[in-house]
Amino acid sequence: MKLLFVNTLYAPHAVGGAEKSTQWLAEACAQHGHDVSVATLSREVTTSRAALNQVAVHRVPLANFFWPWDGERHRGSPFWHVRDIDNPTMEHQLGQVLDDVQPDLVHTNALAGFSVSAWRACATRRIPIIHTQRDYYLLCPNSSMYRHGKNCAEPCTRCTIFNARKRELSRLVGGVIGISRHMLDVHQRYQFFPNALFQRVIPNAYRAARPVEAQATRPASAPLRLGFLGRQTPEKGLEVLLAASTRQSAGRVEVLIAGSGREDYMNGLRAKYPAARFLGYQQPAEFFAQVEVLVIPSLWHEPLGRVVVEANAHGIPVIAARRGGLPELVEEGVNGFLFEPDSPPELDAALEHFLADPSLASRLRPACLEKAEDFHPARIAARYLASYEELITRPMPAAA
Repeated sequence: MKLLFVNTLYAPHAVGGAEKSTQWLAEACAQHGHDVSVATLSREVTTSRAALNQVAVHRVPLANFFWPWDGERHRGSPFWHVRDIDNPTMEHQLGQVLDDVQPDLVHTNALAGFSVSAWRACATRRIPIIHTQRDYYLLCPNSSMYRHGKNCAEPCTRCTIFNARKRELSRLVGGVIGISRHMLDVHQRYQFFPNALFQRVIPNAYRAARPVEAQATRPASAPLRLGFLGRQTPEKGLEVLLAASTRQSAGRVEVLIAGSGREDYMNGLRAKYPAARFLGYQQPAEFFAQVEVLVIPSLWHEPLGRVVVEANAHGIPVIAARRGGLPELVEEGVNGFLFEPDSPPELDAALEHFLADPSLASRLRPACLEKAEDFHPARIAARYLASYEELITRPMPAAA
């Protein structure tokens, strides 16, 4: 098959999970012998093409007011989002890539910057489209459905206005993949993708680069080593974990935190919770070798929660919030435990499982490793390739 992936950013410009997952999948398809290209955005003024790990990468100039992925805040962001509802200039530029590549199928992922006009560019050329729901972009211009410290129960008036055109053009998509059942359900609730021939869950793939050696059973007198791995932002709920650690008697728990965040926010946490250890960036194997349990205290509805799989693949059980796709990854008492992040006693109770039984993390290790095998890259790639082949042989929705 000749495949074209579309994603906002692409290696080496990786910001988050969507970029990593898209790169991995594109390269996996190329390794299976398929002709693979990627269309992604560029800060340059002309389209460029280069090869990266057997994948042809087409970098397309962003036709909008500014480049929003440099960490700066822009006062003109509402105008950026208005232009991003349905951007005909981006449709034309992506169309040129489509005419050059002439793919059998297009797989769209994160579409911020391209806009949903990418679907029309494909449909007018009668190219089948599969879309993976990796974030809330179609429902929320900020892709989070989280505002003022709270999850949005439904799209606000502004988001509803922004969403109307996106919903209309979603009828051009022939197949939909959600990285979790949660992501499929949210978009079905608002009647996206009415003409899709299938909607199914295929999670992100992950395989540990090298396994972490099994840790010896913690002595009853030693502190429980709790880990947090990821972006240190308020919606990730790090302070929920830190507050829980202060409710324990001195010496019962130790919190190790890896990752990065805004310096002012992190400095505030360091001052308020001086016992916590902020490690900065660490390789997964290096980090997981130091912790007994990973805690994922997210306040927002995580689309999936790849870090659960990452921990399990290193033999580490998790304590995860009942938010978004996280509960789909955790089987109570098998590879971890769940808790309601707005209920401190629930997190305390989950911690007590490990505090009361120093051998529990070691006993859960085999089940964690077994769970992680469900996300083995070879298995996930096979499921995607089967979906591509299925859609290519089926009639596609009519163009707008």
